[in-house]
Amino acid sequence: MGNVASATVEGNIFAHNTTGTGPRAIQIHDAHSAGSWRVVENTTFTNNVVYDWGGNLIDIQTAEGGKSQQPVNLQFTGNTVQGSGADGILVRHSVPASLPGVGAGGNRFHSTLPERAWFRVGGRNHDLEQWKQLVNDKSSVAQQAQFPDPNRTIASYGTSIGKPASLAAFLAEARLQSKANWRPAYTAAAVNAYIRAGFGM
Repeated sequence: MGNVASATVEGNIFAHNTTGTGPRAIQIHDAHSAGSWRVVENTTFTNNVVYDWGGNLIDIQTAEGGKSQQPVNLQFTGNTVQGSGADGILVRHSVPASLPGVGAGGNRFHSTLPERAWFRVGGRNHDLEQWKQLVNDKSSVAQQAQFPDPNRTIASYGTSIGKPASLAAFLAEARLQSKANWRPAYTAAAVNAYIRAGFGM
């Protein structure tokens, strides 16, 4: 996200990235010369899940193009951010100057990496308590989340409705949808609800 005046990002699942170079589940950046150098202002990320991503999870990259504009009133509240040993850091600030514009609270952080490597500001690593002090966070915790079934896929959804366990089989049936042959089980809403339930959402 970049060049944002106001937004709420709520109730999303960022999970199971397996490809890409330096992937980021959430990236905050400037507008990359797109007519404005606003970064992200008056924006709240709340009740999202980041899980098993395979790269830096939250990346606040705000020193592009030599402009070094910073976020304003960027809030992270009530999110569940869970990494694994293959992941990068949980939250990275490319420059310390971004810290005054960021607030946080009520989040659950965990990674199999040592806690001292969970957060990075500039080139320096921080543990959770150190980072909380930097962003005026009074209530986030280090806690591994217990999800009902976080590894659900479209293939496993097929099994749950008594059909073949493959993405190809689901897509073949979804392509047959029509006004005369409409089946709710082959809609995005049904799959989304199944996967969200695996995260307790």
